[in-house]
Amino acid sequence: MNSIKQRDEISLSQNTIALKGFALALQLVIVEACPSLTEVVQEACSSSESDSDDDNVDCMARKTKKQTLSPSHTRKVDRKAEASVRCIIPQDPARPLEECSVVWSDEVNDIKVENLVMLIYANQTFTKDMFKGGATKADVDRMRVLGRAEGKKTDNGEAEVNSSHHDG
Repeated sequence: MNSIKQRDEISLSQNTIALKGFALALQLVIVEACPSLTEVVQEACSSSESDSDDDNVDCMARKTKKQTLSPSHTRKVDRKAEASVRCIIPQDPARPLEECSVVWSDEVNDIKVENLVMLIYANQTFTKDMFKGGATKADVDRMRVLGRAEGKKTDNGEAEVNSSHHDG
């Protein structure tokens, strides 16, 4: 994964990003830290395998059963606030952590942000001319169209054109 500073306007304009395996990794960490969540486990077969009940039985017999956590049980455990949660990151006895060393300020002073907030509270009217740089929605749409066109050129086996120019 690249730095966000290396991302282009098109990828930064997306509503979501995909992190492969992230949701599963979070579930595994949560289950390891709070084993009481596994007290109620649902067994299921992939819904894409079949739509009929007879085939569902065959599917269950053929495939390893997929086990999923019960969201309703998870909500009950959360509501009770009695779940035993253990830290799964072991402390290094050679370098013990003190709680005061793992606390940080939620707010970092930034003069530009403070000025912006002050102007908002003063009911300042903002215009797009006040903000320099960036790309407009039209710019991003144009970049998407150009990207698709370049993708089609390379798919058709045409050679890519060198985009560097020489001024002079």
